Amino acid sequence: MQVIKEQGEGTAVSPENPFPGETGELARFYSFREIFHGRKLIRVSGNPPQFDFQVT
Repeated sequence: MQVIKEQGEGTAVSPENPFPGETGELARFYSFREIFHGRKLIRVSGNPPQFDFQVT
C-alpha cells in the first residue's frame, strides 16, 4: 500500500495527492474517476473534509 500511495494514488482520508505536487491536485485514481463519472470532484465541506462529484 505504501508504494501505491507514493505513486500518487491517494489515501482513505483524502483524494488529494499526499505527495509533492500542485496544491489541491488529485491523486491519479480520483482523476480517473472524474473522467469515469464525467464530473469534477470538489470539496464540499472542510471539517471533516468531504468530497463529491459535481457538474462544474
